[in-house]
Amino acid sequence: MKEKRKQHFRDKLYKEKKQVEELINKIKEFEPVKFSSEANSELSIYSNHPADIGQEFLDKAKGIALEKAELEKLHEINESLYDMEHGMYGVCRICKKQIPDDRLEAVPYAKYCVQCKNNQDKLISMKNRGKPNDEKVIEETFGAGNNNNSKAMYFNIEDSYLSVEMSNEIDNIYEFNDYNEENENIGFVEEVEKISNQQYINQLPD
Repeated sequence: MKEKRKQHFRDKLYKEKKQVEELINKIKEFEPVKFSSEANSELSIYSNHPADIGQEFLDKAKGIALEKAELEKLHEINESLYDMEHGMYGVCRICKKQIPDDRLEAVPYAKYCVQCKNNQDKLISMKNRGKPNDEKVIEETFGAGNNNNSKAMYFNIEDSYLSVEMSNEIDNIYEFNDYNEENENIGFVEEVEKISNQQYINQLPD
């Protein structure tokens, strides 16, 4: 990328960064419910019914979501400025091709070309198919995805369990050998529960 174009996008990034930082400051300034002070003060909302403060919680949730989105955007802008200083700006992180100027004009902090971004979105959509909406925003757990593939050649969740299990093994010591499942109580816990009331039932008049 020529230096003139690079300077153009650098100016756009700094302008975008300033707008995002101003918006984040406004969100913090006009936060509807400050739980650290108002919620724990003498006039606490804890004694109210949840239905009475539904609007306050809705505003709080929207504020948190908006602030999180702007913080993520700010992080992407800072990453783009870092890439620009190290000669990596405008290069797709997946296919390593130059991102078209039209896309950078629209989204100056873009890290993927349109095709790679669309492929990414399709994969995410397929991954979330059938999930409830509230689970789509939850990060993957330790046992999810490829990490739980039993046929994987790398160290996965099954290997981690086996390595921990081996630490409990002692040579020439075999535990639970005297345990016989046939003697397990089925359908009762205490011996007294085995007493049947069938004899009493048989004495009852028809």
